[in-house]
Amino acid sequence: GINISRAVVPALGGAIIASLGLAWPFLLNAVTFLAVIGALIWWKPAAPVTGTRSRERIGGAMKLGLRHAARNPALKATLLRAFAFFVFASAYWAFLPLIVREEIAAGPTFYGIMLGSIGVGAVATAAVLPKLRAAIGDEWLSRVGCGVTAVGLGLFGLATTPMVGIAAALLCGSSWIMVMTALNVSTQTALPDWVRARGIAVFQMVFAGSMAGGAFFWGAIADATDLRTALLGAAAGLVVATLLVARFKLQQGADINYTPAGHWAEPQLVDEPDDDIGPVLISVEYHVKASHRAPFIKTAAKLEAFRRQDGGYDWVLLEDIAEPGRMVENWREDSWAAHLRTHDRVSEAVKSIQLELEEMLDHRSERRVTHYLPPDPNRPARELEEDADFV
Repeated sequence: GINISRAVVPALGGAIIASLGLAWPFLLNAVTFLAVIGALIWWKPAAPVTGTRSRERIGGAMKLGLRHAARNPALKATLLRAFAFFVFASAYWAFLPLIVREEIAAGPTFYGIMLGSIGVGAVATAAVLPKLRAAIGDEWLSRVGCGVTAVGLGLFGLATTPMVGIAAALLCGSSWIMVMTALNVSTQTALPDWVRARGIAVFQMVFAGSMAGGAFFWGAIADATDLRTALLGAAAGLVVATLLVARFKLQQGADINYTPAGHWAEPQLVDEPDDDIGPVLISVEYHVKASHRAPFIKTAAKLEAFRRQDGGYDWVLLEDIAEPGRMVENWREDSWAAHLRTHDRVSEAVKSIQLELEEMLDHRSERRVTHYLPPDPNRPARELEEDADFV
C-alpha cells in the first residue's frame, strides 16, 4: 500500500504543483485525513484481554523494553544492519530535490516522476519478493539490496539526464523493499510477543535516527565538496559498511522458541506482597552431580541472556566453596509485579535449558527457590518460598 501510493501520488503531486501552485498538494492532502479520522472513529477494536496481573506503568514498560533490546543479540544484530544501511541510503532521499534541480535541471513534475519511479521499483519487486526470498533467503536478500542501492546511489551521483535519474530511482525503490523486508522480518523473529511492539519501536528509532543523522552528515559532505562527491561517497560507504557488518547475521532469533511455557507455578506465599515493592532477589539453589559440574556451568550460563531479556539484572551463578556442586543462581527484578509478569512470559526456550540442567542435578537434594524483598518495618520479615518444582 505504501509503495503503490509512492508510485502514483508523487507524480500527481508534481503535476498539481506545476498547474495550480505549491500550496495545493498540501491542502488536498489535509482533506484526505478526514477519511483517516473517519475510519478511526468507525473502527471498533476488540477489548483488551485483562488478566489478574496489574498493568505495567509506562515508564517501567519503556525501561524494560530498552533493557530487553540491549540484551537481545538477535535484535542488536538486526539494528546494526539497519543502521549500516539507512545511514547511507538516506543520502538519495535527502538529495533527491537537488538531484532533480541541479544535476538533471528539471522541475516539480519530474521530481514527482522520480518519487513515483522509486514507488514503481518497490511495487514491481514486491510482486516477485516471495520467490526471491525462497531462492536466496533474507540474509542474501539484504546484501543484494544493499548492493543495488549502492549502484543506484552511484547513478544518482552521475545522473545528468532524465533517463539515468529514472533508472537510479527504479533501482533504489527495488532495493529499498528488499532490505526493508529482510530487516522487518528479522526484527519480528527476534522478539517474543510480550515485547514485540517495544522492540519494533526501537527499530523505528534506529531507522528514523539513521535517516536524519545520515541526511545531516551527507549534507555537510556536500557543502564541503559537492553533490556528486557526497552521493558517490555514500555509494562507496554503503559497500564497505555492508561488508563490515556481514558477520552480524539476520534472523538469529528465528530458531528460538519464545512461546510462553507456563511451567512456572504461582508462588505459594504466606503473605502476598504489594505489587510495587522491590527490588526482588530471586535465588535458585542447585545441587549438581560431581561428574556434571562443568557442563552444568556452561548450560546455566545460557540462562543469563534470557533472565536479562525478561527484565532481570545483576545475574550471577555462585558456588559454595565449602560444598562443591552446591550452586546458587541469583538475579534481581524491579518489583514483585514485574516478577509475576515474568511467570507469564518465561519461554519454551528457557524451559528446554532448565530441562537440560535437571538431568545434571543430584536428586537426593531438594532444589530450592527463594525470593527476597526489602523488609517492611510494619510487618514481620518475610521469606517468600516456592516448592522445588517452580523452576
